[in-house]
Amino acid sequence: MIKTATSGDGASDTGVGPTQSVVLGSDFSRLNGQSPGQPVVYPQPESLGDYRIEAKLGQGGMGVVYRARHAESDEVYALKLLPRVDADRLYRFKREFRALQGVHHLNLVGLHSLVEFDHQWFFTMDLVEDAQSFIEYVRPKGKLDVSRLRNALAQLVEGVQTLHKHSVLHRDLKPSNVMVDRPGRVILLDFGLVTEMARRDQTLSADSVSGTPAYLAPESAANSEETFACDWYAVGVMLYEALSGQWPYRGSIVQILLEKQTRDAPPLDSTVDAPPRSGGSRHRLAAPRS
Repeated sequence: MIKTATSGDGASDTGVGPTQSVVLGSDFSRLNGQSPGQPVVYPQPESLGDYRIEAKLGQGGMGVVYRARHAESDEVYALKLLPRVDADRLYRFKREFRALQGVHHLNLVGLHSLVEFDHQWFFTMDLVEDAQSFIEYVRPKGKLDVSRLRNALAQLVEGVQTLHKHSVLHRDLKPSNVMVDRPGRVILLDFGLVTEMARRDQTLSADSVSGTPAYLAPESAANSEETFACDWYAVGVMLYEALSGQWPYRGSIVQILLEKQTRDAPPLDSTVDAPPRSGGSRHRLAAPRS
């Protein structure tokens, strides 16, 4: 099922772990009548417009996702309810959503409708069920499956390349946003639509970050210009995690962000059961700093 945030280890004093999507210090909390940095509280509606809400699938700083059924067609979708936003951000979001509606690829979740109902905005997308996260798939029972990794990584790269060909940065690549269904198809979720809407005109600092710190590129945390390299950095962290079973940087959000600015990730050592090069020799692999 689709999840927009997952609990992680190493929770910081913000109450958010390094694998959670966060938007701290932005005006989204204020727009919902809450203090900045506090989780947005969403109601549990029975229906939204023509959609009957069947279950809550996940929640993050940038919205809540429901399993929803269309009243007339009886088709089931994932429905993402957005936080209340100002006119300027909503205009940018609508423009980017419409552009992405034309992007179709086997490894990208399909977007359907953008709807306003009773002063609330939401969009619908394909419902991904009976699927595992990228790491769960490539490390069944905590042990690396090399054949699964080769197949899933190739599909992940295809999905990211397709987004980039359409000038779209994902901005929040992480295992829970890269799902693998039962037949082995990799599906990228949560393109950086809402994250981009939140980040525009925001100053990033150690206590003002959107994205997922464990997978966030150093330049993103340092308020430098974001490029496609930021997505590839996240892919590199996922590969590192797939091979080693751990992140290259661990600790609180602040610790992770600071260490990414000051030191290289530790290389994988000989105890990691990473596949050999085509030539047959093992090698040390370090996650990039960008």
